[in-house]
Amino acid sequence: MVTRALPLSLSFLAGLVDVTTFVSLNGLFSAHVTGNVVVIADHVVTGRSIGPAVAIAVPLFVAVTVAATLVRDRLGDDRRRSTSVFLTAQTVLVALAGAIALFGPAGAAGLLTGLAAVAAMAVQNAMLHLDVRPVPSTAVMTGNVVAAGIAATRLLTARDAARDDARRSWSAHWPLIAGFFAGGLVAVAAYQAIGAGGWLLAVAASIAATLTWRSTAVPAPQPEGDTRGS
Repeated sequence: MVTRALPLSLSFLAGLVDVTTFVSLNGLFSAHVTGNVVVIADHVVTGRSIGPAVAIAVPLFVAVTVAATLVRDRLGDDRRRSTSVFLTAQTVLVALAGAIALFGPAGAAGLLTGLAAVAAMAVQNAMLHLDVRPVPSTAVMTGNVVAAGIAATRLLTARDAARDDARRSWSAHWPLIAGFFAGGLVAVAAYQAIGAGGWLLAVAASIAATLTWRSTAVPAPQPEGDTRGS
């Protein structure tokens, strides 16, 4: 079982990584597929060339999602193990992006940095859909803003059960918005202050998300007669 702490920490990480790639790699969205689709559509219509990172980002996101699904199916019903695998993969990919970024934002280094970041965010989103119910949106804030707006309105106007539902919805959605926005603010400040060194914060945030999950996840119940760990 995954508590609310994991989606919150992942939202912060998604904002941190997405904004870092956006400001350092000429507008590449690593966590926000919609943004890359918009950029591609704009460049196709206006006749401008599409950068290789943006062109590859969407199919790479899909490919990583397919791979994650195959891995999840291979692991069977052990959701705790699969979540651990996905969080570890995310951290490795974020660290890889940061390491490559030290060679600069141009050329092959910039391309590989962006693709590693895209792959990391694809792993995160795939994991949420495969292992977490209900599925929180840690990277796309549109739905969260709408849900939070509806909840805030009903908190002011509704009564009884409807008000209780609105309170639960508000509690579930506003931290994701705040986490993503905070991650974005930190990303910009870090990039302006220390450049590619800001990726160290993303690596730390990914490790923190993994540790948060390990400290809050509830172990799956063991079958009767299973004496492991006793």
